Amino acid sequence: MLTLMDGGSSQLTLNRIYEHRQLSTVKYLYETKCSHVPLQKGVYFVVVPDLFEVTFSTSTTAIREHMGQSLLYDPDMLKCKFSKTDKRILYIGKASGERNRLRRRLWQLVRYGYGEAQNHMGGRALWQINNAPQLLIGYLPCEQATQAEAKLLREYFNRFETLPLANRQLPQNRAH
Repeated sequence: MLTLMDGGSSQLTLNRIYEHRQLSTVKYLYETKCSHVPLQKGVYFVVVPDLFEVTFSTSTTAIREHMGQSLLYDPDMLKCKFSKTDKRILYIGKASGERNRLRRRLWQLVRYGYGEAQNHMGGRALWQINNAPQLLIGYLPCEQATQAEAKLLREYFNRFETLPLANRQLPQNRAH
């Protein structure tokens, strides 16, 4: 069983994300440089705020090209994929490295969304959402972040028969 680092034995499931209330806007995280985010391993997620209409742009606030290739998705494809999702969770990621803890990984994600970094290409569909700085980001400290991310993505896929909008693939099984 994967547990959270909250002092209890809370099991990590999608319901924990749906019930999570400690969320910050992308804009707030950018303005504060993620200074309040802990220096721990964990999973993080991007969710749609209440009363937020998800629409897609033909452009992006992030980098548009990498090594000569466009990083833009077709907005109609994004709209179609989004229509098959839960309409709430847009992306699930992990901060699992010895140096890549939650604060650093979220700062990479946010800076990527503002076009200032090239080191967080996972989740790039987020930045074609109009008003992306108003999207919400939450996190759950967890020592086994790689396994936790995989578990959450598999649970999501099993429930909705697709991945969150900005996740491209299920993690590969790794022997640990």
